[in-house]
Amino acid sequence: LQDLLQAPAPRAPEAGDIPHEPAEDAERWPVDDLLSRALERASGGRNAAGFWLACQLRDNRYSYDEAQGAMLQFQAAVPGVNTKGQAEPYTRKEALSSLDEAFGHSPREPLATPGEQVTIITGKPRTANARGRKPRNTGTASVATELLVMAAGLITEAFTSRDGRPYALVAVDGLKRALRTDSREFSDLLRQRYRQIRSGVPTREAVKTAVEQLSAEIRQGGDVRDVFMRVAQSGDRIFLDLADRQCRSVEVSGNGWRVIDMSPVPFERGRGALPLPEPVHGGSVEVLRPLVNSSDEHFILLVAFLLGCLQGGGPYPPLVLSGEQGSSKSTVSRMVKDLIDPAAIPLRLCPREDRDVLITATNNHIIAYDNLSGMPHWLSDVLASLATGTGYSTRELYTDHQEATLSACRPVVINGITDLVERSDLLDRCL
Repeated sequence: LQDLLQAPAPRAPEAGDIPHEPAEDAERWPVDDLLSRALERASGGRNAAGFWLACQLRDNRYSYDEAQGAMLQFQAAVPGVNTKGQAEPYTRKEALSSLDEAFGHSPREPLATPGEQVTIITGKPRTANARGRKPRNTGTASVATELLVMAAGLITEAFTSRDGRPYALVAVDGLKRALRTDSREFSDLLRQRYRQIRSGVPTREAVKTAVEQLSAEIRQGGDVRDVFMRVAQSGDRIFLDLADRQCRSVEVSGNGWRVIDMSPVPFERGRGALPLPEPVHGGSVEVLRPLVNSSDEHFILLVAFLLGCLQGGGPYPPLVLSGEQGSSKSTVSRMVKDLIDPAAIPLRLCPREDRDVLITATNNHIIAYDNLSGMPHWLSDVLASLATGTGYSTRELYTDHQEATLSACRPVVINGITDLVERSDLLDRCL
C-alpha cells in the first residue's frame, strides 16, 4: 500500500515487455461489445466505466497497445458531461490513467456471460466462470484489501498533522481535498467507490479494517504537515478557504487578492461548514457600518477583530458584545460568523464543559456563543486560553494509558445583556 501511495504514475508498457498477450486457447470478448457495455455504464460515472473497460480489456488478454486504442475510442465517444449534468470533457489523460491502473495488476478470468458484473483488479471472480470454476468465498479480509487498493487509487498524497492524525489528499472528480482517513467522510467515499466498481456494498467491518490499516500506514510513513481550518498563512501569503464544491480559496498577498483553484496548504472542513460566496473587487468595509448598532469607536474595534480573524494563526482577542434587549447583539454575532466562517449552526448555547469548547474549536474557525446570562469561572479560563492556544487531553477509548488530545487557537464571539467578563485573565484579552 505504501508503494502505491508513494510511487509515481505507472509507465506505459512497451510493446516488448507487456505480460498481457492473449493465450492461444483464450476466447476473447470483441472490443466493440466491451465498448458498447462501457458506454452504457458511463451514465453512472465515466471514470468508473472507463476503469471497468480497462479491466475487461486486460482480462481478455488484449495487449496494452490494443487496449489503448479501445480506451481512446471510449474517450471520444463518451458524453462530455459529468454525473451532475455539467459540461466537463472526459480527457485522454483520465482514460489512459485508468488503463495504466488496470494493467498494473495481473489479469483475471474474462466475463463468461453478459450478466456478470465487473470484477476488482485483484483476486478471483465472485461468480462461476465459463470453465465451471467455483467462486471463492471472499470475506471481510479480501474486501478490506480491495478497499485498500481503491483508496490508493484515490489518494494523491498522504501525511499526518502535528498531533499525529492521518490525512490524505483525495482526488474526486478532478478536485483534491484534504480528508482525515479515519473520518466518516472518507469511509463514505470508500463505500461509494466500492459501489461504483463492484456494484455491491462492503460490510462495516471491511471498511473499518481498511480504514484502520490505511491510517496506520500513513502514521508510520507519512510526512508531517500543518492542517488548517478556513484560514491559513504560508510565508507572506494568507489563504481563505471558500469551502465550495470546487475546492477554491482566496490568496491574499502584498499585491492584492485573487481566487485560486487549489490551495498550496491543506484545509480541513468541519462538519456543518458552509461555502463562502465568491468575492468581488471594489467592496468597502463601510457597507457594514449601518448594520452595526454601536459607536464609531466600537465599530473600529469590530473591524479590527474581523481583520484579526483572517490571520493564519493566533493570538485572537475575544469579541464581547453587551447591550440591552433588542440591541442586535445576536445579529452582529451571526454576521461576524457568516462573513468569514459560515456554518449550519452559526450561534451556540453556553457549553457544559471545557471538552465541548475544544470539540467546537476543532470544527470551526470562529466560535460564537449567544445570549449568555453569565460566565462560570471554568469557561472564562478556557476562553482566555483559547485566545492564545490551548489543548485538552483525556484517556483514549478502549485503552488503559493512551491519550487522546484536542488543541486549538480560535477567535471567539460572546454576547449577553449583562457584563459577562469579570476575571482579569480573560478581561485583559477582550475587545
